[in-house]
Amino acid sequence: MNRVALLLLLGVSASQASFKLELFKRNSPLQETSDSFLHFPLKQDNQMMKDVRDMGSSELLASVSFGKQKNLGQLSVSTSSDFTAINQLTCDACKNKIYDESQGQNIKKDQTIELGNLEGFGDLVLDDVSFIPDKTKPTNTIDAEIQFLALSKPLTNKVTQKTLPDTDGVLGLGFNNDQKQSFIQYASPLDKKKFSIFLNKTYSALSMGSFDNSFLADGEENQGYGWHTFDLTQKDSWTVEMQDARYIYMTFLKSGANKARISTNDEYIYIPNDDFSALKDAWKGKSADIKCPSDLNFCFINQTCQEISHTIGPFKIQFSTNEYFSVESDEFTYNGKDFGPYYENQCVFGVMSSELATKNNEFILGQAFLRNYLTGFDVDKKTISFGIHQNSTAAVRKTFSGGIIALLAISTALFFPLFVLGIYFLIQFLKRGRRQREKEAREQEKKRLMSDLDRSAESQ
Repeated sequence: MNRVALLLLLGVSASQASFKLELFKRNSPLQETSDSFLHFPLKQDNQMMKDVRDMGSSELLASVSFGKQKNLGQLSVSTSSDFTAINQLTCDACKNKIYDESQGQNIKKDQTIELGNLEGFGDLVLDDVSFIPDKTKPTNTIDAEIQFLALSKPLTNKVTQKTLPDTDGVLGLGFNNDQKQSFIQYASPLDKKKFSIFLNKTYSALSMGSFDNSFLADGEENQGYGWHTFDLTQKDSWTVEMQDARYIYMTFLKSGANKARISTNDEYIYIPNDDFSALKDAWKGKSADIKCPSDLNFCFINQTCQEISHTIGPFKIQFSTNEYFSVESDEFTYNGKDFGPYYENQCVFGVMSSELATKNNEFILGQAFLRNYLTGFDVDKKTISFGIHQNSTAAVRKTFSGGIIALLAISTALFFPLFVLGIYFLIQFLKRGRRQREKEAREQEKKRLMSDLDRSAESQ
C-alpha cells in the first residue's frame, strides 16, 4: 500500500477558522508477477495491463464519521459519485466493519448503487455524516443528514471487477437535486456549496466551503493565470464542454468527443479509442522506441520517465473558450517501479483509451490532469474553475476562435484578388513612370546633341 499524506481544509465561514483533516492517498495493491511472465511477452503484457489498470484505481481517503456514535471510516473521495457509502457492521468480507445500521432510518433494503467507477450493495439509510477535524473537540464538526449506502458487501471496481475489501466506503462529492444524498449540498455550517482540490505528488489539499486561492500561482491574467470558469454541460455531473485536444500543433480529437468529466478517483486520463490511436501515432513520431501494443490500451517505453518526459512534452485541451490548457508530461508519465519490480526501467504513459470513455464519447480527466491545475467545484452556480497552481508547470494559452479564423479566411479570399490587382496596377504605374522618365532623358539627350551640332557648325 502506497500512502502519501494529504490535507483536507474545511473552510466554513469568514468568522470561523479553517479546519485541517489528514487524508491519505492509496493505490490498489499490486500483484506479484511470477518469473514465468518474463519469458512470454503476451502474458507479460497481460500482467502489465492488470498492474497498470489496478494502479488506476487511486483513492484519496478522508476520515468521516457516521451516526450518533460517530463510527469513523476512511472514505474514498469521489467527484463521480452522488452517493456516500460506508461498510456496515454486518458487511460480509469487509476488512473494517464500521457503521451500526440500527442507528439510522432505513429507507430501502438491498440496493445496488453506482458510486462513480465503483459499485456498492447494501441498504439506503438516512443518518448523520460528519467531519471531525479535531478529535479534542468532537462537537466542532461539519455535518449533513443525508441518505447514504450502508454496505453489506465490499465495494467492487466496475472496470476491473475486483472487490475492494480494504476500502471503508466512498465520500460522494457529486450532486443530485432530486434526493437528499449530496454531502456538499446539505453540509452545515458551510454557507457556500463549493470546494476546491489541489493535488501534487508531495502535498495536496481539499478545501470545502470555499476555493483556496492561496494555492494559485501569481501572474497576469493575460498570461493565463487566475481562475478560468466553465458552465457544466450536465445537471448532475462535473462535466464541461470540450472543443479540441492537440499534441504539438495537430489535433488528435478524431472521435468527435465534446465533453470532459472530472474524476478524482481515477488516476489516469481516459480518452476514446479513435483519439488514443491518433495520439499514440503522434507520440511514436517523437520516439520510435515507444511501444503501444495492440492488446494494451496504453503506451510505455523502456526508458526512465526523466529521460523521455522532455521529448514527449505536453498535450493541450480546449474547453468552451479560445484557451488551450496544457497537460504536462511530468504529470501523466509514471515510473515503472510504481507498478512492480519487473517494470523498473520503464515509463508508462497515463493517457489511455477506455471502454467507458469510448462509449460515452468523453474525456475522463483523473488525477494526472488535476495535478496541473487547482480545480474549483461550485454546486450552486453549476460551474468548474481551473487555475494554474504554485507548483505547476502547466500553461494556458489563447488561440484564435473558429469564428475569427473563418472570418480571416473569408476576408483573405475576398481581398486577396484585390490585393493582387492592386500590386499589378502599382507595377504598371511604376513601369509607366520609368518609361516616361526614359523618354524625357532621351529627349534631353537629343536636344543636347542638336545643340552641340549647332555650336560646331557655327564655329566652322
